[in-house]
Amino acid sequence: MRRGVKIYLLGYVLNFLRYGMYNLVESVITGEFRSDILQALFGMDILQFAGLALLFTGVLKKLKLREIHMLAIGGGLSVISAFIPNIDTGIYAANWFIGHFVSTPSDACGFPFFNWYIFVTAGMFFASILRRTNDPDRIYKRLLIVSCCVMVVYITLTFCFGMFFLCRDRNYYAASLPEAIGLLSIDLSLLSAFYFLLKRVPASKFRVFLDMSRNITPIYFIHWCILGFVDSIFCYLFDISFSWPVIYLIGVVLIVLSSWIAKLWAGRKRSVKVK
Repeated sequence: MRRGVKIYLLGYVLNFLRYGMYNLVESVITGEFRSDILQALFGMDILQFAGLALLFTGVLKKLKLREIHMLAIGGGLSVISAFIPNIDTGIYAANWFIGHFVSTPSDACGFPFFNWYIFVTAGMFFASILRRTNDPDRIYKRLLIVSCCVMVVYITLTFCFGMFFLCRDRNYYAASLPEAIGLLSIDLSLLSAFYFLLKRVPASKFRVFLDMSRNITPIYFIHWCILGFVDSIFCYLFDISFSWPVIYLIGVVLIVLSSWIAKLWAGRKRSVKVK
């Protein structure tokens, strides 16, 4: 729960560093406040959701609920979200508060809790199964078959009906339960495939990707800070438009640079702890 509070607040630190401070500086210089300054400073994103999810999970653990119960709660919240229409009170503060839980206008809402908590509980439930089994190979084989079948159906339907066709208004953030199942099928298919791949290929071959996985939160934070700087200074201030090849190149450089900085940061933290 303490980690949940830290990650939730970290989301607003990131808001300030990636776009908020640039909007504030522009507002002070021009004397005009852009309409998107509230979104830049207070918009909801994945870190705020993660913080809420950790807090709520802590409460459920305090109540001594098992993972199967948490999965049922996650599924129930996802179903409930499907019956709640997109809420717009006309007041940003109200939309921001409600947007923590269900869909509101996009400038105040991202990853609403009711829609996305199912991903957390699905992961916890799967982990509980792995901890209890004596034959993980059997679990992963069955999972690979089932999840691949669901994945093929989901991706095929996506080609037929368009991206996020199972989300309300095709809004990715308003993911429905069927959409969540489709996305989870991709995750679990890849997870199972890599499980068997690591039985044949030494883990050292994937050291870079394993390090990225361990440092995922710092990488996410750092890459958004760099991206916000490039977007605000070059694209907005200097009105520079990048071609698609340049955008892809920037993306690759961004991943490498943010991963390298995050690795240095993690190493520095470990050295400070040792001292």
